[in-house]
Amino acid sequence: MLTNQGYYASSLWERPTYDDACEEAANEFGKILTGQAGENLLLSSNLSWTLEQLPAAQAITGPLWVQYEPETLTNAYQLQVACGATALVTETAGCTANLLDELDTNLSCYELCDKAVRAAYAASPRFVVGAITSAKIPVLSQDSPAARQARALYKEQATALVDAQVHALFITDMTTIEDALCAVLASRLVCSRPIICALDATAFTASYNKTELSRVFKRLVDAGAEAIGLTNVFVSGCAQSDVSAVLAASSHASIPPTAHTLAQDLVSIADLYGVGTLMTMCPSTADGSDDASEQAFLQMAYHAAQVHMSIIGAGKGSALPHTAALSAGLLAM
Repeated sequence: MLTNQGYYASSLWERPTYDDACEEAANEFGKILTGQAGENLLLSSNLSWTLEQLPAAQAITGPLWVQYEPETLTNAYQLQVACGATALVTETAGCTANLLDELDTNLSCYELCDKAVRAAYAASPRFVVGAITSAKIPVLSQDSPAARQARALYKEQATALVDAQVHALFITDMTTIEDALCAVLASRLVCSRPIICALDATAFTASYNKTELSRVFKRLVDAGAEAIGLTNVFVSGCAQSDVSAVLAASSHASIPPTAHTLAQDLVSIADLYGVGTLMTMCPSTADGSDDASEQAFLQMAYHAAQVHMSIIGAGKGSALPHTAALSAGLLAM
């Protein structure tokens, strides 16, 4: 992939081709993440919808796509790149060792992460970001046996992704702060590259309070996250940009905040702590009662860029047109 400065170091082959290539790209990613580069990044969207349309979806789910159909993943990634995605998220959700054992005892976290990263690199993206999701171990406090078990699992997966030469780690869709902290703390032990930690919007904004959300994010920043974010924010089909509507949503806990409000609040919280921001958006509510148009995605991307959101992407339930709409919104700036 050719740029004004030449070829992206990470895109020459399936892997960086010289020792410092990955670190150089990771530093570039970090500058964009923290606003030093003056540009925005677009993540590849959640691939679940695309993969579910394939005949093999009846027999293959989740991490098994990486194990048995890595070429199919690369093809899906190439479509994402064609739609404007500049950072590909590895298909490594649910790849902690305990969850893989439940799926198939022959699966290896280290080998699967390596194969997933290769599948992403083969699509020649600008950046490859390693995804880590919950190990599904209930954690109530950081000094509990459950927390130690969770941190060990996250450390193993983070090590695998770093060794496979991702440019950043993306801890995503976390539904509890203690679980998120375990992932950040464990990842920081083995990763010197950027770490993004994003919380599930439904879990953390159902009873919205910006001050409380700020406290939660501060704990993640103190643990070592270089960027904070919210995932699967619903983009209303009638995106509210009216100032009075935004103020009304943010001043009443009983009124769900709009995507515009969350974007503004997230950026202001991140500015307070000196970190980057990320938001992924989904087209449907949890119960599927409403669907956002591609035009709403375009408008939301434009708004996110206006408030200086570092990274955006399309979340659960999204398809290629949503990624393309977000790309068009960023290009409209």
